[in-house]
Amino acid sequence: MLTWQLKLPELRCKESGRIILVLKEVVCCISLLTCLKETESFSLDLRLLIMGSQSLFLTEICRSVSTSFVILLASQTSFMDLRWIRLLNVRAYTLYEPYGVVGLITPWNYPLDMAIWKLSPAIAAGNTVVLKPSEKTPLTCLEFGRLVKEAGFPPGVINILSGSGATGGALSAHKDVDRVAFTGSGPTGRKVLRAAADSNLKMCTLELGGKSPLIIFPDCDIEQAVEAASNAIFFNMGQVCCAGSRLFLHKDIYEQFIQKLVERVSFEVVGDPYDFMTTFGPIVDEIQLKRVLGYLEKAKQENLKLVTGGKRMDRKGYYVEPTIFRDVDDNSTLAKEEIFGPVLCVMKSFSTLEEVIERANCTCYGLAAGVFSNNVHIVEQVVKKLKAGTVWINNYNTGFAHLPFGGFKESGFGRDLGEEAIYEFLICKSVIQKTFTHSSRL
Repeated sequence: MLTWQLKLPELRCKESGRIILVLKEVVCCISLLTCLKETESFSLDLRLLIMGSQSLFLTEICRSVSTSFVILLASQTSFMDLRWIRLLNVRAYTLYEPYGVVGLITPWNYPLDMAIWKLSPAIAAGNTVVLKPSEKTPLTCLEFGRLVKEAGFPPGVINILSGSGATGGALSAHKDVDRVAFTGSGPTGRKVLRAAADSNLKMCTLELGGKSPLIIFPDCDIEQAVEAASNAIFFNMGQVCCAGSRLFLHKDIYEQFIQKLVERVSFEVVGDPYDFMTTFGPIVDEIQLKRVLGYLEKAKQENLKLVTGGKRMDRKGYYVEPTIFRDVDDNSTLAKEEIFGPVLCVMKSFSTLEEVIERANCTCYGLAAGVFSNNVHIVEQVVKKLKAGTVWINNYNTGFAHLPFGGFKESGFGRDLGEEAIYEFLICKSVIQKTFTHSSRL
């Protein structure tokens, strides 16, 4: 660990460049993985449980490569604050140093992507890591680890430990772990935070759930907004932390928009994730399937108005129909709790800017939000007043590796991606030095 910390940043960057080569190697292995389809557990983890289509797998790999590239370039900095303070015979400055051993706990919905989001800045900053992937999808990271080792990466810097939730708990509570970064559900995030506090009061980064609002004003490009609204919730079958699961429509376009949205959803191609034509695949496992179906049953109990979908598909696998409810009240269970499935709540229509901002913010979450409007004044007001870590304007779920990602409120704290991610894994040290006089001797 100490050897890695003491390496010059530019040397760590050179070593870390091997990760990019590893990820490129993964891309080259896609055709091989297709041939391994008969090996069900292997193929399910690497393909089916990562996403609902092969095209999404390619997207995730490319995003992982770009994230690593941007963050590793940033790691060439010296992590010294160059704003020197000189007063009489004293100079003062700050140093940013690695924490030491960092525990990384990642989710199942994007197992490779989320691992790279956390691993890259952690090692670029000079830390060593213990990565614990989700027990639902461990093979992706284990295969990544094998390739890292094969690439000749320094031993002991990247360590991958698979296991159940108890393994993540042990990692969070371990006194020799200096920092923890977690992505997952709110309840599990609280357990991580308690374990960190009860052990050695280690720092935590938490990226938790969301109930993200997407607001549509009548002056926008309706066709573009319909496409974005569909992708915002049905991409990866709604198993996305920043899914646009609450749709707010202005009263002047309410009926028109819902009609077009239902038409758009009808074009989703449900099928085998190995088929490149598939755009809508299965839920990750039976546990998550039952959770989603439980919310659909709750919707019946609350007499929500079903527009389309609403049940499990009559086919092999954990498939749930793309589901849309309309005229959903802000206090409905489905409007308040994260479902993590292909279920969209089209909220009751809004009339004014002030009304929709207040309603959009009426949630314990604050991970992301979106707005569609061609009115600059409206956009400025919405961006300023929405309580969310990311706000998309006339698009949704577009990401860039150099922009930080994280939430407000119960969506967590800390940031992934960008320069900010590196500083999450650095601790600041202030140095005040009395300058030597001419008579000073060694």
